[in-house]
Amino acid sequence: MAERIFLALGSNLGDRLSYLQQAVDKLSRTEGLSLIKKSSVYRTLAWGVRDQTDYYNAVIEMLCQPSAPQLLQTVQRIELDLGRERHHKWAARTLDIDILLFGGQQLESEDLTVPHPLLSQRLFVLCPLAELAPEMVVPGLGRVDVLLQKQLQYEKKENIKNKIEQILLPSQW
Repeated sequence: MAERIFLALGSNLGDRLSYLQQAVDKLSRTEGLSLIKKSSVYRTLAWGVRDQTDYYNAVIEMLCQPSAPQLLQTVQRIELDLGRERHHKWAARTLDIDILLFGGQQLESEDLTVPHPLLSQRLFVLCPLAELAPEMVVPGLGRVDVLLQKQLQYEKKENIKNKIEQILLPSQW
């Protein structure tokens, strides 16, 4: 049975938009994966390590036949194919693909945690995810639209300056 999944895409090296487009193309051509829709592309500040080029971020929704561990292997292979190098945590990268949600499953292993453990703290994930599925319930956390509003309120209260700007509509990329 196919699972409804959501993947976060990010790039802050080279031709950022091209890396996102190539990732969607490679994922869509992978047996057992089928693209449902994609979000707008957002330009955001680097998260974790701030002294980097801004990221381009998006979220895609797909139907997935493979298991979550098999999907993880696929996305890591695509990252490597598109020049991803793993120097250190939060290093700049040509492409990052995170598994945000895998159906309604909650998974925790040494290699993979779903829902993504930082999903509710990242505007660059919550904004495009809310664009695709605002009423989606994230297991253990609640509705996406509510999570987005909570994070926006938190960042305003804490005076956190996170730039997030919608730069391309789904039809433009």
